[in-house]
Amino acid sequence: MSASLFSSGAIVIMIMLFLYMLFGALLEKWHSFVGHEASILCLIGCCVSYISFLMGYEDFNSIMTFDANFFFYFILPPIIFAAGYNMKRKEFFKNFTNIIIFGVGSTLLQFVVFTAFTYILIEMDVCYKYSKETGVYEPFTLSFMEIMLMCSLLVCTDAVAAISIVKYDQQPKLFSLIFGEGITNDAVCIILFNTVYEYAGPGSQFTGTTPFKVLGGFLLLSFCSIVIGLFFGVLSAFVLKTFRFLTVNPVIEVNMVFVFGYLAYSVTELFHYSGIVALLVAGVVMSKYTWYNLSPQAKTVTSIAFQVIAYAVEAFVFGYLGVTFFSFIHMDWSWQLFVGMLIICCVGRFIGTIGIIFLTELFGYKSGIAFRDLVFISYAGIIRGAVAFGLVLRIDNSVKHRSVIVTTSLTLVCFTTIFFGSTVATVQRCLFGKPGS
Repeated sequence: MSASLFSSGAIVIMIMLFLYMLFGALLEKWHSFVGHEASILCLIGCCVSYISFLMGYEDFNSIMTFDANFFFYFILPPIIFAAGYNMKRKEFFKNFTNIIIFGVGSTLLQFVVFTAFTYILIEMDVCYKYSKETGVYEPFTLSFMEIMLMCSLLVCTDAVAAISIVKYDQQPKLFSLIFGEGITNDAVCIILFNTVYEYAGPGSQFTGTTPFKVLGGFLLLSFCSIVIGLFFGVLSAFVLKTFRFLTVNPVIEVNMVFVFGYLAYSVTELFHYSGIVALLVAGVVMSKYTWYNLSPQAKTVTSIAFQVIAYAVEAFVFGYLGVTFFSFIHMDWSWQLFVGMLIICCVGRFIGTIGIIFLTELFGYKSGIAFRDLVFISYAGIIRGAVAFGLVLRIDNSVKHRSVIVTTSLTLVCFTTIFFGSTVATVQRCLFGKPGS
């Protein structure tokens, strides 16, 4: 890779970060109820990718290709750690039961609904793919394993747009529910995908025991990941409380906190558990216990530093998704599968969110969530997260229709981010009126 090409890519990314901040500030200043900086940036990124493709800049597109390992080891951890460390714990744990119902119960229910509806769609024989090898449209069908793999990653949602629109001081409960479901959903989806990939992936046979194996593996991964996160969270508190010479320099303290968090993530990934769950747990534990062992300056600096890093990384993700779009143009694609999965994502999301609450209330549980809150949570959660696309790239080439699954997933992520992300504020205005009213 030439230095000039790398510099060009860096310039594009920095300009997009600037635009993310600019549009965010302008939308907030104008109190706009249409559009979101994440949606605008993703759209701009798609335009840049398309122009680059038309002009034949193949080298530029190649360096902008989405890399799963880069995403999961350098992009996602700062976002998750900041979410756990800066969590508004009082309201979070006050609504903990509802958050678990949404983040775990709703996600698993959506997975079942997505899988069932997608199976029906495939059995209807209405899907055709454009093959880059032959240059023609040809019918195709996904195996049940491929359907499960695709649906396990497409239940990933992105709550960034909704969180930035809902104000904590005005709607603390709604904010906590959206925030809590968002971070829980990411963790659950990654565990779910890894479990499905292990027991229903390439070379495996679907039997009557497969669902029970998937459930057992899911619970084991969750438990082990939580234990590792607790261990490193408690260890960081112990180290900083015992060795006080480490708390005399705020710079060292900030890095020390992040190092323990990243160790939790890396060690968990090493044992093929969920690093995201461990990192989230470690962040929450550190904010509860490690934070009190820091110097007064470090207590302030850690919170701000992690927020700044997470904000910049989130902006990078949305621009990166757009810019990488046409770097996958060489793969097979199916507009019928895309449209079908878009409808399934919308319907399945409402069933999974509103349905799970109605189901629990049939057994006497009182959620205390207003119907309009459920509608907003459902609509905001239609946005597919970047985690979904990061996961789909972990599917190896032994999966027969990997190509069409990748392009469908990327298109869903970009389309839902652009369209639904731009209209979240509009739906909020319709449901709740003007902010502060």
